[in-house]
Amino acid sequence: MATGRMLQKRISNSRKMSLLSSDGARLLYTWMLAHLDVNGCFYADPVLVNNLVLTRLGKNAKDVKAWLDEMEEVRLIQRYSSGGEQYLIYPDFFEKQKGLRPDREGNSDIPQPTPEQLQSNAGVNPEHGDDLLRSNSPISIRGSIKEAEGNRQNIPECPHKEIIDLYHHVLPSLPKVIDWTPARAAMLRTRWKEKPERQSLEWWKAFFLSVSESDFLMGRTNGSNGRKPFKADLEWIVRPQNMVKILEGKYSNESPTDDRRWSE
Repeated sequence: MATGRMLQKRISNSRKMSLLSSDGARLLYTWMLAHLDVNGCFYADPVLVNNLVLTRLGKNAKDVKAWLDEMEEVRLIQRYSSGGEQYLIYPDFFEKQKGLRPDREGNSDIPQPTPEQLQSNAGVNPEHGDDLLRSNSPISIRGSIKEAEGNRQNIPECPHKEIIDLYHHVLPSLPKVIDWTPARAAMLRTRWKEKPERQSLEWWKAFFLSVSESDFLMGRTNGSNGRKPFKADLEWIVRPQNMVKILEGKYSNESPTDDRRWSE
């Protein structure tokens, strides 16, 4: 592996970088760049990333995981699984790393993602079963990334205003959306694109109705240690880890059943 990678000055004007919520996330993105293999891949386990990239800064894996989540939300990285382990790739790696010399770098122990993995993590269900990568060259990886990006363009645009209006209509007692920031919009757009079932206002209405049935999410439970009861808001609901827990029934008043109107 090379001892470093190129960091171009246009990063200062990057819209995606500006969407990250903290300088910690931006620092991780730029420092992690130096550790990528010749295919633009690296480990995605927060503990490994923290130990290998932020070695002396005293950060914790929880913060690193949150930063990686943000990077994926704004499409600075894509994560994928292989052999039970988590990895990541910088989608625009080859565009920004001109003159790569794979022959001068040792073999990487990080498996390359298949087109199916990239498409699945981009929120796309491929219409045709593409063959697995037949080559270990960076060119084949680059092609699979462009293919995934192309398929993503077939997904309907996320109707932010309509979904926000549904949230206000179905959940009027929850905090109202005052400022729909670019970071919030990126999260909702990702949730919309992740699965075809979510690309429907009816799905979101049923999903919000399921939220309304949860005493915890609606603030109908007692707060701990004398604090006010927790109340979810739209930003909290569409965060990836929170939406998964809602869909799995973790906040239901009763145990989850198989009969879910919003089941995926």
